[in-house]
Amino acid sequence: MQNLLVTPGCSVDLSRSRLGKLYDIVRCVVTSCSSDSEEFCKTNSAVRIVETTQIKIDSVQSLECYEALESTSVLLGGKDITGGLQEAHKILANLLKSSSEFSCSQRVLLRGPPGCGKTSLVQQVAYDCKAALLMIKGPEVLSSNPGESESNLGAMFDKAVRLSKEVPCVLFIDEVDCICVRREVASSSSTYRMTTALLTQLDNVCKVGGLLVVMATNSPTTLDPALRRSGRVDREVLISVPSKKQRQQILDVHMRGLPLADDVDLDRLTTITSGYVGSDLELVCTEAWRKTFHRKMSLGQSDKDMEDLKVRQADFEAALLTVKPSLQRGVEIVCEVPTVLWSDVGGLDDVKLQIQQAVEWPMLYPESYEALGLPLAKGVLLYGPPGCGKTTLAQAAANACHVTFLALSCAQLYSPYVGDSEKKVSETFQQARALAPSILFLDEIDSIVGKRSESTSSSSVSERVLSALLNEMDGVGVRLDEQTHGKASQQLQVEGGGGTNAQQAEGGGRVIKDARDRHVLVVAATNRPDMLDPALLRPGRMDRLIFVPPPDFKGRQQAFEVHTKKMPRAQDVDLNDLAQGTEGYTGADIKGVCKEAGLLALKESIMAQHVTKAHFDQAVKDRKPSLPSSLQQVQAIYRQFAHK
Repeated sequence: MQNLLVTPGCSVDLSRSRLGKLYDIVRCVVTSCSSDSEEFCKTNSAVRIVETTQIKIDSVQSLECYEALESTSVLLGGKDITGGLQEAHKILANLLKSSSEFSCSQRVLLRGPPGCGKTSLVQQVAYDCKAALLMIKGPEVLSSNPGESESNLGAMFDKAVRLSKEVPCVLFIDEVDCICVRREVASSSSTYRMTTALLTQLDNVCKVGGLLVVMATNSPTTLDPALRRSGRVDREVLISVPSKKQRQQILDVHMRGLPLADDVDLDRLTTITSGYVGSDLELVCTEAWRKTFHRKMSLGQSDKDMEDLKVRQADFEAALLTVKPSLQRGVEIVCEVPTVLWSDVGGLDDVKLQIQQAVEWPMLYPESYEALGLPLAKGVLLYGPPGCGKTTLAQAAANACHVTFLALSCAQLYSPYVGDSEKKVSETFQQARALAPSILFLDEIDSIVGKRSESTSSSSVSERVLSALLNEMDGVGVRLDEQTHGKASQQLQVEGGGGTNAQQAEGGGRVIKDARDRHVLVVAATNRPDMLDPALLRPGRMDRLIFVPPPDFKGRQQAFEVHTKKMPRAQDVDLNDLAQGTEGYTGADIKGVCKEAGLLALKESIMAQHVTKAHFDQAVKDRKPSLPSSLQQVQAIYRQFAHK
């Protein structure tokens, strides 16, 4: 080692030196340097090792312990990547600490959707606690040779036990569902043996202190029940889809290395990224930087100008158009949030206000509801004559809330197989809860579920679907693995454990999220409310019944303004006269009249520059109203239903 220049933090390889071979020393890590030299005092840099240099050994570690600690530092690079997971981080850190204090291992099951940050969380905990990290990825330990898979798994547990004697150790088993499937559905004897081997290893390390075994999965229902019993899994921690506050923290982490422009609105980005998990948000930031770079390159900027690269708000919003939430991929019922604004709906001001109160306010201002002790609405029913804008109003409400929009139709629901329709209802609500806050839209709900017949001799498919829908809206169909919050609390709640509040907060549990982030609102539309079962319409299921009437004179005038906004009209076109002469026309009829008038103008001349009054008058004559002439009779029918 003589004549070597060393600095604090550097590592010296002694595997080939005579001193290293003599004392079996592989590597020496310099923790601190001191010298009487004036040059060192001024620069505080390197020190040369000479014959008179005194080397003080602080501690001795095995090579595998050093490599395990070093691998964690290399992975993270000293960065904090646990945005939005501070509570779960505290749980795991406390469990690792208690394992060392009480000389018994702690075993935790991390469950949550893909991309929510389970692996990053474990890496960060190991780095912050200065613990050795061993990672077992489920498929890596599997082998085609009989007995080799069990041997590989046992070797990793033995290594973790050895490391725990020197430093705290975290053994992380990722995708544990690959090696611990239910034994009653095991496809081969090797799968059965692998499950048994894991259970045996967990029992063997029960009395090992300083060891934290963390198992992660996104499919907890496929695990063998014997794994999740008390004594093998001490805690289950759920990491769900991040809330708005957590998304802001995640974006803040991934934006640290980006040059941001002044117009970047972090609050708006967190609002419009509902349903995005941590990996999605990381990809959004990467894609925004890529679009910024391509924009500068397309403008032919010089290298000097490239130093002023700034990521703008427009770059992030453009990235959101290409990066969709991973939980929505492959799900048929998730729809694109319609770009329908309230201004696109002509008239119906009173109805808009009612829908905003029933749909928007619970989604945007849940704190106000909680302050008054008001429960969030579970369902809203829009009923009225066909073509009056019920679907458009629901789309406008979803667009204003910036939430996940799901739509379920009769064609998607019904199946020729017995029990398949009820299963689809359950799966639909499971997806809605996973992507919450969300709006589940059931258009023409009378065709999906109807009234139950008085005869008890038989049960039709629609009646079974109705029963499944009622159970899901009441929360009866929520599985334990889906539960993510308790009774309006934002504190930690221990799963399957007692103790005092202080012990629960320190011991572990699942992270409770605010009500809005778990809220699923069912919005249904129908023009035959009399065909619906009374059990569906009671408060607690359909909390608000909103009548969408045909447009009056003012509503028809506003509807004409909306649908002719981009249409060049001649000076003789008077929208007041058109509204006066379209008594009984719905919003859909008025849209059809405007379209027909434009086609008549093109029919006269393919180079037509505007639409005249004669075109509108002819369109009104050709397109008859879809409602009867007596609007009072139509409204009386629906009003009669409302007062039942």
